Amino acid sequence: MSYHFFESPKALFCKESVVSHLTIAVCSPNFLPLHVSPFSVIHSRSGYQCKQQHVEPVAPSSKRNINKMGNASTKLPPLELVPKCETAKFMGTWFVVGNKPTYLETNASNAVERYTFLSNDKKPGHDVDIDFQYNDGDPITSKLKSLPQKGYIQTDNGDKSVSSIWKVSPFWPIKLDYPIIELDADAYQYCVIGYPSRQYLWIMSRTPQMKEETYDMLVKRCIDKHGYDTSNLRKVPQKWTAEERQKRGLTAKEIPDDMSLE
Repeated sequence: MSYHFFESPKALFCKESVVSHLTIAVCSPNFLPLHVSPFSVIHSRSGYQCKQQHVEPVAPSSKRNINKMGNASTKLPPLELVPKCETAKFMGTWFVVGNKPTYLETNASNAVERYTFLSNDKKPGHDVDIDFQYNDGDPITSKLKSLPQKGYIQTDNGDKSVSSIWKVSPFWPIKLDYPIIELDADAYQYCVIGYPSRQYLWIMSRTPQMKEETYDMLVKRCIDKHGYDTSNLRKVPQKWTAEERQKRGLTAKEIPDDMSLE
């Protein structure tokens, strides 16, 4: 999860009501590259659009089918969300084992996400704290990056204990769709996060190694059920030692000894 700014006279980006001549590329399993043309709307469902000198609120869309996730910018059919995702069960540690990567994820390894649900008395305006850490290159030896994000659970009835669609934010006012399209309904040992345009995809597991038959099953579902082209699907390297496990604050339950190099 990272974001970088690139100077460009052809683009405008609004952050905290300040307009800069920038093109922004936002990259993570939770949020995606944003390409902003002059005076164009940021590709986000955040309720804001960027124009030359100010940020304008966008009227909320009409009530949608919470089990479908479409995108007005594509003619592809809406993504089918999992019928039920219990927030409490989804919390904890996830390892990114496969993805259709965004620009800044092409070399990521040992990618780990941690989700923490915030109780009502501690919520600072969002529902979930998300921490993402990964090596930007070879596992263990390359630079370790860590970037926090905020999760917003979407629901039609106000009950945030169950929902298959979230939004995530790297910073105000950006909020991006986070549709959960596959999930181990019994043990919550795997999940797949999609994106309406099908340009990006994240396959995640509770441990750094996923059984090959499970991985192949999820890839087939992404193709047959969700209309994905997986020709550029990348397996994310997950190589660990006991020392690296301890350094990253992970446990033997999350990375069993038989999944480490030592």
